[in-house]
Order: sequence, then structure tokens, then C-alpha cells
Amino acid sequence: MKEKVSKFKSLLVAASVLSMVTYSSAMGAVRDDIPLANYDIGNQATLTYQTLGGVNKLLQSNIVLTTINQTYALALDPNRTVEVTAGNDALFNHTLTNYGNGTDSFKITHNYTERTIKMYLDSNNNGVLDAGENEIVPSNGEYLINEVGPWESQSIIVRVSTKGNPAETVQVDGILTAKSVGDATQTDSATETITFTQKANVGVYKALSSASGTSDVAREVTVYLKVFNDSPTNAKEAKLVDILNTKFTYIENSAKWQAYGTDTATAITDGQTTGGIIYTVDKKNSDGTGNETINFTVEEVPGNTLVGD
Repeated sequence: MKEKVSKFKSLLVAASVLSMVTYSSAMGAVRDDIPLANYDIGNQATLTYQTLGGVNKLLQSNIVLTTINQTYALALDPNRTVEVTAGNDALFNHTLTNYGNGTDSFKITHNYTERTIKMYLDSNNNGVLDAGENEIVPSNGEYLINEVGPWESQSIIVRVSTKGNPAETVQVDGILTAKSVGDATQTDSATETITFTQKANVGVYKALSSASGTSDVAREVTVYLKVFNDSPTNAKEAKLVDILNTKFTYIENSAKWQAYGTDTATAITDGQTTGGIIYTVDKKNSDGTGNETINFTVEEVPGNTLVGD
């Protein structure tokens, strides 16, 4: 009997095979290469052997579960520089990204002094301050960005006041710092730079509407171009050139114009040269290659105005 036990042990060791079986919780990860926080990983050992009588046997250990802890990481991008006329507000847009493996909230602070600072949640992430977007009211100097999912981003817009009397001329620098609520040691910063001009200061905001249509192949997207002049000086012949992505095809005679201070949008025909605007469209090549280009000239952009196409 002792001899059989000894042989059995030797055979068991010689024939043992170890395999690892991984188990996952029902929650799917956003990324395939990194598991979410509280994600379960299970290990189980499997052993096969053959008895002295030639019978195959299988043994399995209990499953050992390991739960992934939450990690925290973030990025606040990019650094921004804007040019304004003294006395007008400077607008900056930034993107806050949660690089942790679980949902996190973030607190943002700034180092501006003697200025009015307002921060907004860019609800459609288009980088433009649209009507109705919510202001983030600070608490103890901190602006809370709440509940950002893992590997998701949130766009924010910062409005900074400038001084017009006496008019500022020296560059202004500010720093935004974002801090993880889950781990306060995790921070990132973005710089904001304001420069001043005494000339007419014309700029453009561009945004895309939510797409409509039944598929990614056949759908319509509305492009908004908002022209502004934040200086007191009227600007002459502001010329815009918008080169469409090669994946887009312009819909003929689809443009509309809305002047500053009005609520009514007026249709523009391709090739129009009346009403204080010049509007032309350069089509793609005959073989369908190349880009379509929108050429748009506003003969005059009055000072302290915001107008849109």
C-alpha cells in the first residue's frame, strides 16, 4: 500500500498541468487594454493527471477574485492665447480629460487677481460659448466639474475681464489648475495669455451642429461661422475662407446670414455680391477629389458686434 501511494504521488507531479482562467465582471470596460475600476479579475488553477489505473482526472481550485482599484489621472489642454481690445472680455476654451479608470470629478482654480472670471460648461463641446450654456458657480474659489467618466472629456470656457479705462496694453498671463477630487495629488494646468490691440479686432468662432440623417454616409451637418469685432473700430472687408473636409460635400444655396442685433436669418445664394456680403463657393474637382471652399466677405463689421453666418 505504501508503494502505491509513493508511485501515485510521483505520477501526479509528473503529469500535473497548470492553467489560468480569467473571469470578468458584467460591466464592460471602455478601453480593451485597461480594465475599469472595481473590475473583477478571477484566477483558477486547473490540474489534470492520470491514475495508475489509466483513468484521467481533473482538479480545479477555487476561483480567486481580484478587484481593480481606481486610479486617477487627468489632463487640461491646451495653452491658449487670445488678442482683444482693452475693456472687452477674453474667451478661452479648454478640454479637461479624465485619464483615470473610473468616474471622477475635478476642481479648477485660477490665479487671476482684480478681474471678473466666469467659467462655463461647454455642453456640446464645440469650443464656443453658446446661448444658454450653464455658468459654473465657484465655491471657495473652486469651480467643480462633476462626474466625468473614464477616458471622457469635457470642454470648458473661461471668460476673463480686461480693463479699458485706462486701457491695458501689457500682456496678461493666467494659469488654470485642475485637481482630481478622488486624488488631490493628481493635477494639471493650462496657461492663458491675453494680448491687446488698438486696431479693429475681428475674429471667428466655428461650430458644427449635431448631425442628422440615417447613417454616417448620408447625413447633413450645419456649420456655424460667428464673426465678431470686439474693438470700437469698424472693420472693413473681413474675408473668411473655410476649407471643408474632403468627406463633406457642400449643399448648393444652403447658406443663411444673420446680422448682428437681428433674430431673422436670410438665405444667401451662391455667388451673391449684394447686401454688404460677397459669398462664393469653389467646388471640388470634376473627378470628386479636392476640397470645397467657402469664400465669404463682410464689407463691414461694426465695432463691438457679434454677427453670424
